[in-house]
Amino acid sequence: DGDAPAGGEDMPEQEPAVSASTSEVLLKFHQESWVEVDVDGRRLVAGVEPAGSERRFEAEPPIHLLIGNAPGVEVIYNGEVMDTAPYRKGKVARIILEKN
Repeated sequence: DGDAPAGGEDMPEQEPAVSASTSEVLLKFHQESWVEVDVDGRRLVAGVEPAGSERRFEAEPPIHLLIGNAPGVEVIYNGEVMDTAPYRKGKVARIILEKN
């Protein structure tokens, strides 16, 4: 009947390699914080994250981050820890991650 086989569903999940056009962002929440992540006009992440949690995603830059309680969040972009202090006004950071 032309249905494609459903192969590959039983394979273990693996971390996909970052392609040349995408970048990896890891957010580590050391304190409860809220975050919004937008890429190409699409909101990928929005909401409050509890202390001790992490959010990892891959996207094609530019990646727009809006982080509340930014001093409590560690931003790791393509494996490098970012200093968010220059992007903060009070406790809110607005960061645009460009291609490396």
